[in-house]
Parts: sequence; structure tokens; C-alpha cells
Amino acid sequence: MRFFQIASIVAYAASSLAVTITSPQNGDKVDFSKPYTIKWTTVPSDPEQVNIVLKNQTSSEKEIAKDIKTSDGKYTIDKIWDIETGTGYQFNFVSNSKKNTGILAQSQIFNVTAVADPPKPSSTATNSASSTSAAPTESTGGSAALTIPAAGSLMLSLFALAL
Repeated sequence: MRFFQIASIVAYAASSLAVTITSPQNGDKVDFSKPYTIKWTTVPSDPEQVNIVLKNQTSSEKEIAKDIKTSDGKYTIDKIWDIETGTGYQFNFVSNSKKNTGILAQSQIFNVTAVADPPKPSSTATNSASSTSAAPTESTGGSAALTIPAAGSLMLSLFALAL
């Protein structure tokens, strides 16, 4: 019993001595179709900046932000669209300091309930109707020659065939 009390005290002391992600909490339902704010606490010995990575237990990692000041205590993600909804997500704070490398903190496990629609590509090109015309052709099937443009109407073509 005493071992568990000591382990709890050590775990608490360790968590109070480093950056700690306070939001999202375990089991939270996160909607990434709108802005979402990650929150954390820090101590003076934490590195000045971290990278924020979104990780799912069944898929690869996605870097959310680089060089975020730990002293800010929060970061708002605009929207995320290129992930699946589901369970088992977690944020990792990864150090980019030479003195303190690797994962510094992990959020509790949360669920992603919605993601944003991907941005629509902006089109700078304009669509213009252009017609191409071939050189006129001549019909030599009678005494008179008739010239029919290649881009002419169906009626004109039918009329020419009747002659």
C-alpha cells in the first residue's frame, strides 16, 4: 500500500515539474470542423518552444503546429480536415530544443467527432468559350461548288447534302 502512495507522489511531482496538457481531457469529444483550443501549464524549466503533433493510436502522426511558445499556455487550431473521425486521439508536445529532445507531454485520450471540409481550390484561370474552325471544304458533287465551314450548324450541313 505504501508503494502506491509513494508512486502517486512521484507521479504528481513529475507532472508538476514539466509542461502538462490540460485540455483536451480524457474522453472529450473534439470537433475539428471549427476552431479548437489546446491548453497547458508550464514551469520555468520547460523549453521555450514545442511542436504540436496529433497522433491516433491506429494511424500516423500529423504535425499541427511548429515552434509554439510554451509560455502562451494555449494554442488554437483553426480547423483540421485530413484525418478520420474516431477514438484514440492524443496531442504530443515534442521538444525542438537541443537540451530537451523528444515528447515532453501527451494529452489524455480524446475522440474526434467531426472534421472540416477540405478547402476548395481557388481557380485563377478563367474559362472562355473558344471555337476552332477548320479550313472550309468544298463539295464537287454537282455543277455548283458549296463551301461548308467545319463548325457550321447541322441544318446547314443537311442542306448541303441535299444539293
